[in-house]
Amino acid sequence: MPWGRDGAGLCWVRDPPALVVAVPPPWASPGATITCLPLSALGCLEYQKQAVAAGGVLQLLPGRPQLEWVKVQWKTQLDVGCWQRILTAEKNSVASPPKGNFSGRAAFQQETLSLRISPVSTADSGIYMAEFEDASGLITALCFQVSVWEPIGQLLLEARILHWEQGWCNLSLLCTVPSTGSVSYSWSCSGDALGALGHQPRLHLQLRGDANSTVCCCNASNAVSWDTASTDAGAACRAVAPGL
Repeated sequence: MPWGRDGAGLCWVRDPPALVVAVPPPWASPGATITCLPLSALGCLEYQKQAVAAGGVLQLLPGRPQLEWVKVQWKTQLDVGCWQRILTAEKNSVASPPKGNFSGRAAFQQETLSLRISPVSTADSGIYMAEFEDASGLITALCFQVSVWEPIGQLLLEARILHWEQGWCNLSLLCTVPSTGSVSYSWSCSGDALGALGHQPRLHLQLRGDANSTVCCCNASNAVSWDTASTDAGAACRAVAPGL
């Protein structure tokens, strides 16, 4: 059985002499080594990536028809740890109640053979597997790599005047979000502002002192959400222009 994960790979505990053993790790000998293998080593016929917002609904839907199945077992591996069974279902029977931290949150949908988990949290990120068994005992494994993200939340856009020089206003705009994790930024500005519109949370600009309204917009996004905020940079400069 897999024991851990490194990126998109899975780690196995191997005891001498070269025998792949099951976990939990406490009974692995002191000489055991850990070997990381790609997901294809599990024999998954299907591998999907899925992102979902924290607090939302995770729906894992097999893409391959499983017409001859008689039993299915859904299980997961969260972070680096053992496989955990979520539930087992048999054709034309009521699925066994989910176990552990999935109790009351997970349900098997017989019509689509899918697994539904609600609500989800960032702790539910990991590898999920559906093992479909037919009447002959042949097992078909389908895998899902799930990432649960916190929504972006409301943006805060702050303008800071750095200095005036020969009729030019030098300022910076800072775009911040309350959420953690990987966030992508993009900027757009109207008018003739000088500055590189990069992909960082901070933007440096130069505006002519007599420039008209220059509205700058920040867009922040992650895998499941996005938000925008805008400000009139020209108005911020005029408010502190020399002589006013």
